[in-house]
Amino acid sequence: MRAKSLIPRCLLLVIAAAAALSPRAGVAEEAAPVLPAAEREALGKSIDAALASLSAAQDAIPRETFEPGAIVGAVGRDPAKLLDWVRANTTAIPYRGALRGARGVLLDRMGNSLDRSLLLAELLRLSGRKLRLARVTLDPSAVPPLAGPAAKAPAAPAPAEGAADPELEKLALAVKARADEASRRVAEDGKDLLAAVAGKLAPGAGAAGPSAEESRDDWWVQAEIDGKWVDFSLRDGPVPRPAATFDVAAKDGAVRLPPADCHEVEVAVVIERWAGGRTRDVPVLRKTLRPSDVLGRPIALATYPTRLAAGTDPEGKDAIALMSAATEWTSVLTVGSSAVAIKGFSDTGDLVGKPSLGLEPAGGAMGGFGGMLGGGEGPSKSDAVLTAAWLDFTVRAPGREPRSFRREIFDLLGPAARATGIPKVAPDDAARLRRACALSTRIDVLALPCQPSEAFVKWQAAANLRANLTALRADLGKDVVDPRDVAARLLLAVGSMQGPLYDWALSRKEWNPRGGEVALTGLNLVDFRTGPAVGADGTLVGRTVFDVAVNEVAVPFAAPPAAAEVRLLQGVADTVAEGALASAWAEAQNTSQVAALAREGMVGWRLLSAGESPPESLDADTRARLARDLSAGFAALVPERAVDLGGRPRTGWWRIDLVTGSTIGVMDSGLNEAAEDVLMRQVLHWMLRLQRGGTLLSFARIAQMDLVQFLVYMGYRHGPGMRATYVALVALRESIQAVSNLPYFH
Repeated sequence: MRAKSLIPRCLLLVIAAAAALSPRAGVAEEAAPVLPAAEREALGKSIDAALASLSAAQDAIPRETFEPGAIVGAVGRDPAKLLDWVRANTTAIPYRGALRGARGVLLDRMGNSLDRSLLLAELLRLSGRKLRLARVTLDPSAVPPLAGPAAKAPAAPAPAEGAADPELEKLALAVKARADEASRRVAEDGKDLLAAVAGKLAPGAGAAGPSAEESRDDWWVQAEIDGKWVDFSLRDGPVPRPAATFDVAAKDGAVRLPPADCHEVEVAVVIERWAGGRTRDVPVLRKTLRPSDVLGRPIALATYPTRLAAGTDPEGKDAIALMSAATEWTSVLTVGSSAVAIKGFSDTGDLVGKPSLGLEPAGGAMGGFGGMLGGGEGPSKSDAVLTAAWLDFTVRAPGREPRSFRREIFDLLGPAARATGIPKVAPDDAARLRRACALSTRIDVLALPCQPSEAFVKWQAAANLRANLTALRADLGKDVVDPRDVAARLLLAVGSMQGPLYDWALSRKEWNPRGGEVALTGLNLVDFRTGPAVGADGTLVGRTVFDVAVNEVAVPFAAPPAAAEVRLLQGVADTVAEGALASAWAEAQNTSQVAALAREGMVGWRLLSAGESPPESLDADTRARLARDLSAGFAALVPERAVDLGGRPRTGWWRIDLVTGSTIGVMDSGLNEAAEDVLMRQVLHWMLRLQRGGTLLSFARIAQMDLVQFLVYMGYRHGPGMRATYVALVALRESIQAVSNLPYFH
């Protein structure tokens, strides 16, 4: 197990995003440091070697599971053969609207009529055809039956022959041990949970699966051949006259589908403002995304402080005092390398003017650390207080009512007090510190419309890393290079890979003994949070948190009772994966840990049905959050009392839908979470002393260690090029270490 004194990579990503977004202006600062020529040259050579190796590794990764051009290259351009390929290699599953898109169907080899037609259209477009999509609503009697089990994606290539690398072998064994332990935990938790709900599942449980109504929308492709539109339908039988058609753009394959035919998710940040004894929600920013458009593109919410209270010295060494002094923050939502929404707010719950900030594209100049902290205005004369912030997801699916999922960022009041009214709010130092820590957290979001393939995850991670390293290499060619910019770019490179999130997406299927029966017919959402927090002893720690916001799955080819069991096991696997992957240091705190204590006889369980009252032994906020689940119609398997996790009393329960079998572990924070705190060797004053950079490069060195471990994990089957990539990244890490040893950083 890695030593807990190491500084986690999680804390680095917030500051990197802030550095990339902030110009050097607004406060006086000393002369910027300069990266010496020797270190610049060594770092440049290491980056060149890493880029060459990453390029070779990417070229060796099979692309048939994510790149339509690879299919055209293998099958040819004959439209009939491409139609036959889609029919033979993908399986129809029932849902309405565009969810996966062409790439998503390739990834897990399943989709509805529209998504499979989008794949066929993309294959035909690449073969040089003029195209359009056609649609009609079928009579219920004409809806074809489900064909059978889903087509499987191609198996991973056999391991490359060659000399074993001891370090690679060691890491591969560690990964295997983790997977074996997680699979064992899923089996144990699943067995206990199935026993607890035996006889409680409603008659016909699991029947919320496929319905004929979801398959009535029939889509196909029309190609212009010899001046006529020729039909290419994935359904057997005669093709009807289309009710509507939609052109396929020849340049990029885009199809302008109406929103009613598309799955969407709205991502929003909402804060709560208390004033005069009342609270109200204040929307900060929002953005609507289509899952197929953002597949493979990192989505992140970075919030960071932009102003300190009057009289605060930003050069102060007391990290706790500095963080508590923050009075304004800016939230930035990014998709890929673009900032799609930016807004600031204050400690009074008021919105502030849009900051003059913007993300540079990969290869552009870095902003630096200077004037992110304004000069500190006097405190507001209002009695208003910023009391909470939430990340809200609103999921829209064709044929369904919109569903909202509120995820807490911080909450000074708590749900119990909020329900009864708060006559006066005066945050003390501890509350302000908790708020400041939560608002210095980066949240990476994975919007998952399908099951990703391992090849895709490897390739995407390498591509994102290459883009950022290429930008850093260009920066090194400038006349003057600031080492703080080097640090920020390196940290962004690590964050762009979204390693923990994709690790979770792969592991949730691998660790579910019945994962092969699961299909996604709606969007799944999970976020990974990294930032500072207040530890059990009152000191600052690093915290990583997984939160599964939506994990609903379909089991299209199983009978209802079996489908309910599969969904239940999937929820257990999702929860265990959170705990296993939230931290590289130790097992994180989540419901599966509570379940393990129950098996050891340290705490008892109680199954509560919808509408029942939570145990009085739990604290008021936990009871309020549990009551919310019960009032929504869920059952809950609840411990009789709080248990000690990480030195604190914690409560976690299994939330079960007794109609569908959908399950997830919920903690007393209200999140479907796993959280891990990591003690640090250095204090976090660098998070607010951004002008000087602090010890950022030594932090970057540790981030690169995690980067190497992630890439090794993704290629632990010794795929082609992985050993060379590993060696190159180790050399890059050593160059970073040499730079971090410069006197400037100590």
